[in-house]
Amino acid sequence: MTAMNSRVSKIHARQLKKLEKVCEGSEGEIDKSVRKRMEQLRLLILNTCAEDNVATNAVVRDRCFKALQAELFELEKAIEKTAVKAIGDVAKIGHESALLEAGKKNVDPGLMKYDHDRTKQYHQLVAPQNGQNLAAVFTQKIGGNLIQNLRNTYRTNFQEAQLNGWSTREQSKRLQIKWAEIAQDENNFRFIDSAGRKWDNARYAQMLTRTNNMRVYNDSMADSIIGMGLDLARISEGGDPDCPKCAAWEGQIVSITGTDKRFPTYDQARVAGVFHPNCVHTLEYVDPDIDEDEIARQAKMKPMQHDPASMARHKDAVDEQRHIDNGMTRSDARVQVTKDRLERIVRNGISPQHSKEVVSALDTNQLRQLRKHGIPDFNVANKGQAAGVTENAVRVPRDYTTDDVVSGLKKWLKQKGG
Repeated sequence: MTAMNSRVSKIHARQLKKLEKVCEGSEGEIDKSVRKRMEQLRLLILNTCAEDNVATNAVVRDRCFKALQAELFELEKAIEKTAVKAIGDVAKIGHESALLEAGKKNVDPGLMKYDHDRTKQYHQLVAPQNGQNLAAVFTQKIGGNLIQNLRNTYRTNFQEAQLNGWSTREQSKRLQIKWAEIAQDENNFRFIDSAGRKWDNARYAQMLTRTNNMRVYNDSMADSIIGMGLDLARISEGGDPDCPKCAAWEGQIVSITGTDKRFPTYDQARVAGVFHPNCVHTLEYVDPDIDEDEIARQAKMKPMQHDPASMARHKDAVDEQRHIDNGMTRSDARVQVTKDRLERIVRNGISPQHSKEVVSALDTNQLRQLRKHGIPDFNVANKGQAAGVTENAVRVPRDYTTDDVVSGLKKWLKQKGG
């Protein structure tokens, strides 16, 4: 794990709790607004179904569509209001984090006050390039799908009426039944992304707000570091266990502006996949004095490529060199890095409770074999699924013990020829 001075570490953890509180609050408000408006949409459709001439009177149908769009516009405004407030709160926390982690002795008093114009700047930053706000993307997609579904159902119903000679009463009765079914089907009120995936609205709202808030926090942190006349930051440890792209960049020092050619840039980390939607990694302050050794170490070992495999090898090399600089032999340093990686993967994949015990159960030769073959992923078997090993993973029983994890890992090594 990358060295980080304890004072900064404690401040960073405290600030992240404040950030989490803001994120949870905004997610809850948006979820509440979405649920309320979705119920209103259902009622509007059902009320329209109660009108006897719904199938024969275009005015009735158009009135329904306009009411649906108006309700969605109100939802858009509610989401945007919550999002803008959260962006302002998060930006201030990011600014405050940079100042606190730097220590007041390094900070110009003029920087201490947050410039509220930055809130507007960050809001524009996270809005889509086409100028639509994030709430509009969400609500218009739901509204477009819902209204198109209602229109298509009316069109099909009309065609069937012409073919079968239904009376106007029969035509309306059948459309009422079909529109009522649409109103009761949860899938018609879910956000569908460009890949065709239907999202639970609460989860989509969480992803939307969390992604934007984390982007704002990091950029506010970066801007405040630059404002202090500095350029370097570090990518935090302990993020998403399911994202190898992020894991390979953990602890990496980056140049925010790109002027320090000894390090990858903040933008290059983004392009490589760090800070993706739902990512919880953040920037951390790098102290030019306290972190001098780490800066020098990483400066000598700039990664040439930024793909996950290359960055993972680079991270291992930096970690090994840190152990060597602290007095370890190269052989022992390699074993220690393998231990650290194994513990992290077990902790993130299944449980912190067993991670240290699993590492302790392996001998040096087995750890060296893991370094040679790589470390598999760890996951718990789903209901009705058997434990076992695959080419890249160890699957443990649902009620697993440390022995189950170690046994599975040794079986995986044996399969690899270790």
